[in-house]
Amino acid sequence: MRISTASSAALIRAGLTRPAERLGKLSVQISSGQRVNALSDDPLAAAQTVRLQGALAAVESRRTVLTAGTRLLGAADTALGAMSEALRACGDAARRAQSATLGETERRALAQEIRSHAETLRRAGNESVQGVYVFAGTATDVAPLAAGPTGVRYVGNATELRYQTGAAETVPVSLTGLTVFNFADAGGGRAIAGVDTDVFEVLERLATCVEAGETEALAAATRQVDACREHVL
Repeated sequence: MRISTASSAALIRAGLTRPAERLGKLSVQISSGQRVNALSDDPLAAAQTVRLQGALAAVESRRTVLTAGTRLLGAADTALGAMSEALRACGDAARRAQSATLGETERRALAQEIRSHAETLRRAGNESVQGVYVFAGTATDVAPLAAGPTGVRYVGNATELRYQTGAAETVPVSLTGLTVFNFADAGGGRAIAGVDTDVFEVLERLATCVEAGETEALAAATRQVDACREHVL
């Protein structure tokens, strides 16, 4: 059978083209450092790559969430430490105020010290990390403790802030100010047994007792301050 010159040339070109294409693919792989640069290079490997890239993106997303959660936990821990120290100082001031030798000036100075520690407590309760308020529940864009003429109010919510760490798993990353500061929940319940008001009202009662020199009431108020500190700890 005769083969025409044109057919022969076409066969030769085809024979040369295939190695050239293969060489081109190898050159791309070498220069890019990747075996698969297009879906057509290896459809099965490309599908696996897409799947693994999706899994990697999910891991990176969770890592970002965990990093943010770790920052919040660290800030909460620092703030709780400051609260505990402020309440300890208030208890110490209350015990000094029980001395019968104190005059009105000394009692007034101790009462002012207690109110100063109460303000420290409020500032610690309004701790935030990158615009996220730590003790506001899920209302993280609002400072949870608002000072007013009648005392300190909690303006966050009662929903614990949780971050997702897996497909169906979440973990708490902070506490609500409702719990930390013993504000009444929707049903009127409070977190600290035997303490019938919030921590700030407890401290104001304590300061008032110190100013007035009411020894019996002062002892009761001091016990409540100690209970608040134990709760924070």
